[in-house]
Amino acid sequence: MLWIGAREVRADAVFASSSPYAVLVQGAGVARRLGLPLCLDLRDPWTLNFFQRGRARWARELDRRLEARLFRGADRVVLNCETALAAYRELYPGLPEARLCAIRNAFDPADRPPTPPLAKGGPLRLLHFGNCYGPRRLETVLRAMAELRRRRPELVIELENLGRVGTADVELAAELGLGDRFRYGVFVPLAEGLRRLAAADLAVLVAYGQETLYIPAKLYDYLLARAPIACLAPAGELTQIVEGSGAGRAVAPGDVGAFVALLEHTAAARARGERAFVPREDELARYGARETARQLA
Repeated sequence: MLWIGAREVRADAVFASSSPYAVLVQGAGVARRLGLPLCLDLRDPWTLNFFQRGRARWARELDRRLEARLFRGADRVVLNCETALAAYRELYPGLPEARLCAIRNAFDPADRPPTPPLAKGGPLRLLHFGNCYGPRRLETVLRAMAELRRRRPELVIELENLGRVGTADVELAAELGLGDRFRYGVFVPLAEGLRRLAAADLAVLVAYGQETLYIPAKLYDYLLARAPIACLAPAGELTQIVEGSGAGRAVAPGDVGAFVALLEHTAAARARGERAFVPREDELARYGARETARQLA
């Protein structure tokens, strides 16, 4: 009975945001019943999502038909990155170009945590904010830590994951002898997580393996906290944002040597009393809520 609520508040349009993708179907039904404009907002791709690959062929085909019908009937479809926008325009070339658009997520500048003083001693602190699942792995980080432990035992590096990690990473850390330097499974409130990010020597940002149609939402937390970013991702929109803003450096997944060099760069910067990377404020403004609100309006 969603359409009754929409009528009672005298809605001017229906904005349906997924996932779950069933919300898009419900939103289309409400818009059709009330004769209102419909905007479909996809936080992540639908049929182009890598999670679809493990489903039965008939289920994927059903979703593709449903997605195509909804996209044809909507007044606007919003994707959350330019790469996903390009992929969907290629998938549905018959749709008017203006039907699809991209509006990224953003951070609220009012939530910025205080800038902590630089650490003058102790281990080099690496922090990954959030859960690891699907093709998101910390393997490259762990192997780089093990290599530096072998080459430079005086350089102590600790990795903390605020969230769940996969069994494969836990087992790899034990195999590499990093059980005492890898902490995980701790969930904290957002404000505390942002403070920890701001205090980290390096914030680890891990993409979904070789996937490029996604910008992890935690990117905006990292930019908000002004944390030096180590971005493990294939070249693309995500790495362009990280390096283009001056916030950090990108490393291809599996390139252990490049990550070792990044860790050494970070350690050398801290020894000089500096942050490894300092984002440019004029670039950060592009990823704030004011700019996103302007695009949405």
